Amino acid sequence: MRQRIPVNLGDSYVDDSDIVRALAPPVLIDWPSGIRKPRVGIVRDYGDSPWWTKYVRFLQTNTIEFELYNVHTSNWLEKSKEFQLILGIPSSTAYHLEEVRRKYYVLEKHQKIPCYPSFEETLLYEDKILELYLSQVYGFPFAETFATNDLAEALNAVQELPFPVVSKMVPCAGSLGVELIRSARKCRRIIKAAFSNFGRKTHVHYFREKNRVYLQRFLPNDGYDLRIIIVGKSVFGYFRKVPRGDFRASGMNLVEWRSLPLDAMRLATSINRRLQFPMLVVDMVGSSDGGYKIIEISPRCQVDPNDEVQVNGQSGRYVVENNGSYRFDPGKVWIPELVLKEVLENLFLKRVLEVDALASSV
Repeated sequence: MRQRIPVNLGDSYVDDSDIVRALAPPVLIDWPSGIRKPRVGIVRDYGDSPWWTKYVRFLQTNTIEFELYNVHTSNWLEKSKEFQLILGIPSSTAYHLEEVRRKYYVLEKHQKIPCYPSFEETLLYEDKILELYLSQVYGFPFAETFATNDLAEALNAVQELPFPVVSKMVPCAGSLGVELIRSARKCRRIIKAAFSNFGRKTHVHYFREKNRVYLQRFLPNDGYDLRIIIVGKSVFGYFRKVPRGDFRASGMNLVEWRSLPLDAMRLATSINRRLQFPMLVVDMVGSSDGGYKIIEISPRCQVDPNDEVQVNGQSGRYVVENNGSYRFDPGKVWIPELVLKEVLENLFLKRVLEVDALASSV
């Protein structure tokens, strides 16, 4: 049973602890002897698909001390000194992202308290332009995209754009802020609005897009796009169906579970081998050359329900073997618990062992 707990105007927590216990067995961590477990601060997230309840169960199961941490209050910095690890992000809304980016920068870079998502991950979350820049740096097969902060360049580029193109705002999530632009005339209108004194109106009432445009080549698909989720050596994912008369799959909640394509899993795995995030979400569509084009990269996503892969009606996940092959492993798991295991093993423990090694060498 979900219990909704209202807080600020428009924001509310959801407690789905009973569902968490009922749907999947807990994830265990093999904690090394001689290393003290951290005291963890949990930032509760807003919305109907909370991560914080999964964090709570994982920490309780593995006897790790924690406290619910209110990062929004004026004493957030003083309170943070009680923790050795901080988890959580309120939501993907612009004002919450602005808040945690600022605070997680201070916590990680100056207080030396590791956070998940990290400061770097909060920067990437829901920032389509930063996703593009990283893809350009590392050569990821990102869909052809034109992004600029220069008015003259934007207007000159209109005559060369392959219409229709997809306009995306920053931030945007769940297809909000995504629009199909079919003509050069409308594209010029959007550009001029974005570079006007007041900026372009957006789907967010308090936010305007100012002095930037993001225009992505429209990639026809077979009625689906594909989401691949990487957590360590575990791979999850599903197909997202495009509603009739629309071009967007994200946010439409039309999910279809079937076997994941091997090439798509290999592509997402190779991307996270470069970025090395505890969790990486890659949205892609098939391309004309038989491969895949990336339309979005994110360090996290909504997880609801826990069945992120189903093959022949069986819930589970793919596991990357040491030889690079992929094995389907049946069984239910909450992805946030698996992510937290990854964070503790490869973020917190790794940092502790590095500090201990440095101390012993002095």
